[in-house]
Amino acid sequence: MWLGQALKADKIKLTDMVTVGKDAWATGNPALRGSSVMFLKPGDQVSVADLNKGVIIQSGNDACIALADYVAGSQESFIGLMNGYAKKLGLTNTTFQTVHGLDAPGQFSTARDMALLGKSIDPRCAGRVRHS
Repeated sequence: MWLGQALKADKIKLTDMVTVGKDAWATGNPALRGSSVMFLKPGDQVSVADLNKGVIIQSGNDACIALADYVAGSQESFIGLMNGYAKKLGLTNTTFQTVHGLDAPGQFSTARDMALLGKSIDPRCAGRVRHS
């Protein structure tokens, strides 16, 4: 959700190369076991564009972690950005606890809030996936 904001503000570029950290290691992170992943390994160099495709197309939870670490420095900081943006959008019944959306204590949302989130997506962002 906040990745689009970082791209729009030119804080990151689709061509930036991201070094995958240990937390994003698909087979080494117990939180990701059995979930949808890109099978990233620590030290892999992957472009923001490819990670973004991995999130959107594969629902790659490891890609979510790699991008969060790259954009905000840590998952915790990225979650703070996500929750701040949710508040700005008027998502009054949503709290994020993870960058990937897998179950976590205290993480919740409603259909109304998810509809508002979907409505807020800039249609120009589709081109970032299609043409990248």
